[in-house]
Amino acid sequence: MKNVTAQNLFVWSTGIQNAIQYMHWSTPSYSAHTALGEAYSSISSEIDDLIEDAIGKSIISRTDFESILTVPEIKYKYVNIDTNIEILKTYKNQLENIYDSLSQSPIFVEDIKDIYHNIFNILNKLLYKLENLK
Repeated sequence: MKNVTAQNLFVWSTGIQNAIQYMHWSTPSYSAHTALGEAYSSISSEIDDLIEDAIGKSIISRTDFESILTVPEIKYKYVNIDTNIEILKTYKNQLENIYDSLSQSPIFVEDIKDIYHNIFNILNKLLYKLENLK
């Protein structure tokens, strides 16, 4: 991903939040349900801060979001923990690509880097918990 756009951030952020929420609702494991619920609450707040900071620092434009008319259709069905872990790893890799692209911007400041690191930490913690349920 060479240039991050508002649409990239929008699609990634709605995708990861919805995936975690659907996993939370559908898992038969109470431990996974609890871990996913905690991650959903934490990551939603961080993503809100990330996008608002990116708009405030003019890394992306508020008007860019006006062109995004629909949320991508999400088809999610609980399969198993291993599949959920792979889905979350895919989102984590996408976030790394977004971070790499944005970090090239001269106005990519420390507070936005901190938010990204917080999101990485949430994902790493969630992956650790899910991988150790077995």
